[in-house]
Amino acid sequence: MANSVLSSSFSLCTKILMRPQITRLFSASSAFRASVQVGDKLPSTVLFEHNPGEKVVTTELFGKGKHVIFGVPGAFTPGCSKTHLPGYVQEHGSLTKSKGIQSIACISVNDPFVMDAWGKAHDADGKIRMLADIEGEFTKAIGLIIDLTAVLGNHRSKRYAMVVEDGVVKSLHVEPDGTGLTCSLASNILEDL
Repeated sequence: MANSVLSSSFSLCTKILMRPQITRLFSASSAFRASVQVGDKLPSTVLFEHNPGEKVVTTELFGKGKHVIFGVPGAFTPGCSKTHLPGYVQEHGSLTKSKGIQSIACISVNDPFVMDAWGKAHDADGKIRMLADIEGEFTKAIGLIIDLTAVLGNHRSKRYAMVVEDGVVKSLHVEPDGTGLTCSLASNILEDL
């Protein structure tokens, strides 16, 4: 009996201890991928709009229709405030009326109060959905997290822009250095469409 108990305990321990290793070694999870790719479905995560009580599920928001998502390292930072966000605010009409985009969303690893204030400061209300990725869950899930602790205090989003149709990435522009202002601008997304 002692041997059967020991054997059962060993089997249980083996399953508990060994299973995560096997799962990690053979899983096709985003942990092993550099970043989201064209043709990938967006992950289902929760973002926040305006305040912590207003949750937005990514697969519900971007699951149907054509959308533009752009990610920024931080609200109120110079490149994001002088160029990136204003470019999408300015091109809102061209993207939505001429190109059939249903929504444009800006995502940053910030809190929702900061994102809301930043959107208001740049007249984004009614044009750009200012979404907070509070703990970086969405950004990590798409593999676009960058360590900017030295400058912004924590891990943030690489700068990127993508077109998503029915929840699938159709085009993707990730800044080569993660923070520059070249390929992820609104003008490049307009060219894609």
